[in-house]
Amino acid sequence: MIRIAHFWNKDPNWLMTLEKPEKNKLIADYILFHESQKEREKREKRYKNKVLEERIKNVKNKREIR
Repeated sequence: MIRIAHFWNKDPNWLMTLEKPEKNKLIADYILFHESQKEREKREKRYKNKVLEERIKNVKNKREIR
């Protein structure tokens, strides 16, 4: 949190004073700015795998209900 506040030249506690949606956006912006292309690709792959797993789980659940 201190690094994020420092990135925007703010006080260390500044981020904690913000509402959750704005805080999440600033954290996401910070991560995107600082991650490498390789890290971004790994994150995207993890996200896509998680989405796929959730979809498979939902399909299996629907089949069990029938």
